[in-house]
Parts: sequence; C-alpha cells; structure tokens
Amino acid sequence: MQTLLDLHQAIISSYTLEVCGLIGAAIYVMSYGLLSVGMVKGDSPLYILLNTVAALCVLLSLTEDFNLASAIIQVTWVGFSVIGIIRSPAFRGDAELS
Repeated sequence: MQTLLDLHQAIISSYTLEVCGLIGAAIYVMSYGLLSVGMVKGDSPLYILLNTVAALCVLLSLTEDFNLASAIIQVTWVGFSVIGIIRSPAFRGDAELS
C-alpha cells in the first residue's frame, strides 16, 4: 500500500513543481509590470486574480522543497487576494475586469 508521500511523488514530479513555482514567479512579475505601466488597476479583478494564481503556484511548488517564510507569504497573499476579490467593485457587479 502506497503512502500519501509515495502517491504524491508518483503523480507530481519535482520538475513539474519547480516549473509551477517559476510560472508563479513570472505571473507575479507580469502582474506588477501591468500595474506599473497602468494597464491594470490595483483593485481590478484581473490584477487580484493574477496575484492569487501566482501565490497558489508558488505555494504548490513549496510542497517539494518547503520554506516556512515563503509559505507564510504565499498564504497571506492568497488571503489578501480573497479580501480584495470580495471588496472589488467588479465582484459586486459595479466595474469592468481590467
């Protein structure tokens, strides 16, 4: 009978998790770039969604090579994103996506 760890290693390789973390980092950089050049607003659902996806990707990558400080940052980022989504005018039907 396989343990949960054996199943995890069979399904998701270390390489896949590393790529997931790199994609998350790229999304963070892209979303901040879009914000910096004025293509999205900080309270837009697109910006919030990009940051949520980035945090989840990095958090997933930490299952292979855990780092407590990074995990705390990612979980906090997801929490703030959920708050941002709830407070977003678009969530209430009052604004556009970008």
